[in-house]
Amino acid sequence: MNQDCLLSPDGQRYFLMAEGRPQAMPYHLRWFLPKVLGKDFERWRLWTQVALATICWALVLYAWQRGVPLPQAILAGVLFAGLPSVWMYWLKLPVLTDMASMAIALLAAVVPTPWGVLLALLGGCIREGTPVYAALYAWNPWLLLGLAAPAVRFLFWKHGIEADPRVKALLDNPVKTSWARNGGRWKDLRISLLPWAGLLAAVFHPSCQLLVSYAVCCAPIFRSHDFVRHYIMAAPVLILAVVQLPLWFLIPITAAHFALPWHRWVRLA
Repeated sequence: MNQDCLLSPDGQRYFLMAEGRPQAMPYHLRWFLPKVLGKDFERWRLWTQVALATICWALVLYAWQRGVPLPQAILAGVLFAGLPSVWMYWLKLPVLTDMASMAIALLAAVVPTPWGVLLALLGGCIREGTPVYAALYAWNPWLLLGLAAPAVRFLFWKHGIEADPRVKALLDNPVKTSWARNGGRWKDLRISLLPWAGLLAAVFHPSCQLLVSYAVCCAPIFRSHDFVRHYIMAAPVLILAVVQLPLWFLIPITAAHFALPWHRWVRLA
C-alpha cells in the first residue's frame, strides 16, 4: 500500500517537521518523534507497535498497583488491545503521537513520582497534553510539572505558519470552527459512545477520578476537529473502573467487547 494512503493530515505535518520545516501550533510543540523517527515510515510503524505493547503491559501493572487481582489486571491490557480505536485507527495510521503519548503517560503513572516527572517531561516533548494525561492516570498533580517541556518550546522556539486555509481557520477560531463540526456528534452514538465497546460498563463503577479524567479528555473536542481521538485518551481510567467490577459481571462484558461487531457500528471521527 502507498505510504501516503496511511498518512493522516497530522502525519503529513510530522513528516514536514522531520525535514526541518517549522509547523504551526500545536504541532510545533510535538517535535520529539519527528526528530527521532524522521520520515522513515517503518520506524513510525514499529514505534506504534512498541507503544501498543507498552500500554498493554503498563495497564496490567497500573491495575495491579491499585489493588486489582492479577487475572483481572491482565484483562485490563487485553481490553485495551480490543478497542476499535486501536485496531481501526491507530494501527492503520501509525504516524501520529497519540499512542506514544498514552504509553509515556501510563509509564509515568506506574513509576515513583520523581521518575514520573521525568517521563512527563519527555512526554511533553511528544505531545503537549501528555503530562496532563499522566497526572490524571496517576491522580497525582506533581506530574503536571512535565508541562514545563512544551512551555519552554513555546517560549523559545519559533513556530511556523499553517499553509492549509481550512486548518488555519480552525487554529485561528478553534471554538467556533470545532463546534460547527462537532456540535452534532454528541447525538451520534456511533461516535460518542460505541467506540468504547465493552468499556461502556465503566458507568457501573463511577469515581471522581473517572469523571474528572473523562471531562478533561473531552475538553479538547471544543477546539479541535477530532472527536474520538481526544476522549479515547481516558481509556486507562475507564479500563481500571471496568476491571474492578465483580468477576461474574466481567465475563459478559469481555465477551461483548470482543464478540460484537463493533467495526460495523462505530464511526471514528
